[in-house]
Amino acid sequence: MRTSLILLLGIPGVSSAATLTVGGGGYGTINDALLAANDGDVIEVEAGDYAETLFIDVDVEIIGLGGLASNSLSGTGAPAVEVDDAVVTLSGFTLNPTADRGIVVTNGAQFTGFDLDVSGFTVTGYDAGAGLFSVDSEVTLTDVVFDSNQSTNADGAAIALQGSLGVLTRVTVSNSNTGGDGALAIDFTDLFVDDSTFTDNVSNDDGGAFELDNDSTATFTSTTFANNASGDDGGAINAEDGGDLIIDGCTFDSNIASDGFGGGSGGAIRIRVGTDSSLSNTLFDGNSAGADGGALDLEEGTHDLSGNTFVGNDAGQLGGALNIDVDGELNVDGDVYDSNVATWGGALYLRDDVVGDIQFATFTGNDATTDRGGAIRSNQGGNGELSVSFSGFNANTANTTGGAISAAAFGNGIFTALNNTFTGNVAAVAGGALYLDTIDDISATANIFCANDGGVEGGAASIVGGGGGTHEWLGNLIVENISANFGGGLRFNGTGDPDISNNTFLGNDSTDGGHIRAFQTSADLVNNIFQDAVDGDGVTQSNTNGNRDYNLWFNNTNNDVGDQLNNGDLGGSAVFADAGF
Repeated sequence: MRTSLILLLGIPGVSSAATLTVGGGGYGTINDALLAANDGDVIEVEAGDYAETLFIDVDVEIIGLGGLASNSLSGTGAPAVEVDDAVVTLSGFTLNPTADRGIVVTNGAQFTGFDLDVSGFTVTGYDAGAGLFSVDSEVTLTDVVFDSNQSTNADGAAIALQGSLGVLTRVTVSNSNTGGDGALAIDFTDLFVDDSTFTDNVSNDDGGAFELDNDSTATFTSTTFANNASGDDGGAINAEDGGDLIIDGCTFDSNIASDGFGGGSGGAIRIRVGTDSSLSNTLFDGNSAGADGGALDLEEGTHDLSGNTFVGNDAGQLGGALNIDVDGELNVDGDVYDSNVATWGGALYLRDDVVGDIQFATFTGNDATTDRGGAIRSNQGGNGELSVSFSGFNANTANTTGGAISAAAFGNGIFTALNNTFTGNVAAVAGGALYLDTIDDISATANIFCANDGGVEGGAASIVGGGGGTHEWLGNLIVENISANFGGGLRFNGTGDPDISNNTFLGNDSTDGGHIRAFQTSADLVNNIFQDAVDGDGVTQSNTNGNRDYNLWFNNTNNDVGDQLNNGDLGGSAVFADAGF
């Protein structure tokens, strides 16, 4: 073995890494050590302030002994650290903004930095990335602080990655200011960020904290975005031009998108121009937008939301928590929406042929302060779809229609409600829980509507026009809803003829149609229970058309039926008995 080792060491080209020391009797400067270093060497730097900038084109590890509090670089006239076509690790330094820029990584380099402070740098003109700039390279950062960096015009005040791979762990980006987009900006880049913090960053344009452009992919986990602000869209994040944004287990707190003139959308995040997103297990708390989407403003692309909580977000116009438009696809599974506020769509606003699928979600105390949709406003074109299932809507309010949901689709729209619970929702004008306007296909199955208030009409639901395709109300429990004038339970006005079967109507209250008011509509009533209408007749209908078989009628004030209907229109199979509730 001894002989073999001697022979191996004697082979040309085989060498072991050396450790070079700077200070304490070793090399006088870090650059002196770099000139002497070979690939794979380690340079250990004694504590001190080194008045030099580093250009590194050799594979080397540079260690500041004692950590960033003990070691600094204070060079001038060039980047504090420039890495070109090399594999470099740098740790334990504070980079002082006496240099032109913090760190530059180019030409396929692989840079790893940890225990670094890169703060206070400013780039002017259209230069990007005052703290760190990477082109066509790989950057890995751990325990690095970027504070108070600035760019006057370009994107990425603190960090800009172009055509690169970035991996950031326990990185802090704060107090950055850019005339462009984002404290951190990426372009044709793959980015992974974990356990990091973005706070108090400001952009003059989009993306107060982060900007994603041009088919980039960004993944954020366990990361906090707080008190960031944009002068236009995306208070914390703006993502566009393709690619993917993936967020899991993060927090977005009190971010703001505002242009100062009532504009600015996506208080936390704005996504547009074909970028897809997946947002899961994330808290959106107290974000605000001058225009649309207090937390999220989305458009074309597929957007999957799962297990998120939206609380106290505020939009000046549409969608207190979320606005989506331009043919986007929205899939919601298990989200919570609580106390969000907007003029239209207290929690969600869907428009422009969006396909929305919402399941296992909870909507509580959301408010459309000026108009429609206390929890959800869906205002679709001819191809829009909204499906809501296994969800709960409680104590949402709308200033006009749809205390829980106000939906319109002027064409071939589709609305489906399955196995939801609607309780205590309030609309000032119509549709305590639901207001459905000119929707061709309507299906409401196995829902509970209890103690909703429709204002003038439709205590549980008001349906206007539409219904020319599938129009069915099957197996719902409609109990103790109220409206002042028409339809304590359901109000139909000029709709396609609904199939109303296997429902229970109990204790609903309105002066005209305690349970149902059907105007210019022929309803098929089969196998329902109509009991204890508080005011008015149980069902009033403006014509005698429709099938009314196998229904139970009991204790409805005034009469079981009214307007054009009379007891002779109830069919020979009607039952007049207490259901025994």
